[in-house]
Amino acid sequence: MSKPYRSITLSDSQRVYLPVAIALLVLNIIVIVHSLDASHSGEVSRENFLVGFLFIVISSLIVPRLLPIMDDYPILHWVHILLIAAFIGIITSNQPEHMLNLSIVFIATTLIGTAIIAGRVPAYFLTILVAVTRFYIYQGTIVEDSFESWVRALALPMAGIVCVETISIMRASIAKEVLRLKTINRVAQSFSSSLEINQVITLISHAIQDTLQADTYYVALFYGENLHLDLLYDDGEFFPPMEVPLEGTLAEHLVKTREPLLLYDLSKEHQRLGIQYAIVGKPHISRSWMGAPLIANQKVLGLVAVASYKPGFFNLKDLEMIQSIALQASLAIDNARNHTAVLEQSRQDSLTGALNHGTFITMLQEEIEKSKATNHSVAVVMLDVDSFKQYNDTWGHLVGDQVLTSLTSVIKGHIKQTGLVGRWGGEEFAIALPKASLKQAVSVAERIRGSMQEIDLPSKGNGKMPAPTLSQGIAVFPQDADDAFGLIDTADKRLYCAKQMGRNQIFSDAVERCYAEDPG
Repeated sequence: MSKPYRSITLSDSQRVYLPVAIALLVLNIIVIVHSLDASHSGEVSRENFLVGFLFIVISSLIVPRLLPIMDDYPILHWVHILLIAAFIGIITSNQPEHMLNLSIVFIATTLIGTAIIAGRVPAYFLTILVAVTRFYIYQGTIVEDSFESWVRALALPMAGIVCVETISIMRASIAKEVLRLKTINRVAQSFSSSLEINQVITLISHAIQDTLQADTYYVALFYGENLHLDLLYDDGEFFPPMEVPLEGTLAEHLVKTREPLLLYDLSKEHQRLGIQYAIVGKPHISRSWMGAPLIANQKVLGLVAVASYKPGFFNLKDLEMIQSIALQASLAIDNARNHTAVLEQSRQDSLTGALNHGTFITMLQEEIEKSKATNHSVAVVMLDVDSFKQYNDTWGHLVGDQVLTSLTSVIKGHIKQTGLVGRWGGEEFAIALPKASLKQAVSVAERIRGSMQEIDLPSKGNGKMPAPTLSQGIAVFPQDADDAFGLIDTADKRLYCAKQMGRNQIFSDAVERCYAEDPG
């Protein structure tokens, strides 16, 4: 049995059924009044009165109250239909020819009510029952080869089909629109609580899957001037993120126009727009395509697009849906980026942009825990600018700040993206190198020291400021320590050894040796 559309609420169904209940009430009152006509026999009058009364009770009083449970107990729909068919048969058989119009209105109203509360299949079943009943009742009036008689016999089924299909299509359209609105509301609520871009992208994926039957879709975001596909789904498979070209593509068209775009047949319409399209994902050419830019605070953040392998697959309602998703997603992405920026600022040293003391320790411990599980090493380099006080005292604190910011840039230029750099305090910095051996850490330290010797500091007064030298100490997990504090403490002691041995050195040996070789 076809069930009523779940996306239409119970209160909506009751309101839609209300006019039907009122019409059936009026029609049954007419039947009851007509049953009192003296021209009817006593038995017919009693039948009409009883049927009219029961019809009023069932259609106007009981059915509206049973709507909340009829979906859970489908047998109630069928019982209701059988009773209606029986009542209509009795009323039809008891009415004279001049009441035929009343009978037709009765049947049409009942069919509408059944289609509303029960759906297409039960309504068709009722149509068949009523048509068969009326054919049986009026079969004596059907004359062979009589066009008029056959029109009368077929009129009801044809009218029933039109009535049921019209209501079913209208309900399907209403249900689909209600589902869209509910999805938009759910998506908006989900996006409003999302503070991570990856989470927002996942929500976009879910929203598209829930509302659009797309074969492929993607979410692309700008990182600087580069467009990056953060999400790509194609024909049942997710693909890894990738950078894509922008020039001459549909993506560039969306970015420039800042307007959503719907193409019913991509293979034909892209030529009209003067746009080339690139195939990403699987080697299939999409036929239908639509997309919407992601815009927040007048800035284009990226775009979201969906496609189908069938031409003409999407319509304007679908375009409105993708536009609504894009609007909500834009605000969420902007909020997530702002949140990330604030969070990063709270974790960074305000002058150099390096991690602050507490954040560096926390992240170093996380790296150590991961390394314990994978049996990898983690190297820590503690470094200090030699004789840093002279820069502040001789040339001023602004020059001292320039030395520190230059040092941070040099360090970041010589470590991998997975590496960590933190400002330990004053002119002292800490570096963490995941998966680095002692030899690799020494090599990184040497390159940093060499690069600092080449930085160009401005001249002041009568002399050129000397390039800063560095003293560095290195410790490696797990051989030197098994936690962040132990590793930092060992590297810091070796840094002190490097200073004791004359500065501008890298020390990674046992601490006792530095005292044996102390030149002082």
